[in-house]
Amino acid sequence: MRMPTVLIKRAGVDGPVHVNQEDYDANPSAFELWDGPAPVDTPPPAPTKPAAPVQYLVTKLGKLYMVVDMSGTAVDIPGIDAGGYHNENDAWAAIAALANQG
Repeated sequence: MRMPTVLIKRAGVDGPVHVNQEDYDANPSAFELWDGPAPVDTPPPAPTKPAAPVQYLVTKLGKLYMVVDMSGTAVDIPGIDAGGYHNENDAWAAIAALANQG
């Protein structure tokens, strides 16, 4: 699914440039809308990042804190101890470390 875009003018670029509709709506005065004909063969650029990052949660299972995905399934990925953590802060620190590797 493509995100809605708006055609704008950009200095140094010959032709319109696509920007995300959300970016335009957030600050329309920062952009100058394209007033020429809409290009027929210029599709919007493909996204470079996933639409939404993978999200993890921490849940307590017995005496251990487990890192789980949004469905509640324990994750077994590099950087996360599949055996769980003895305190909640360590589990959240492991999730934060994953985010910082990005």
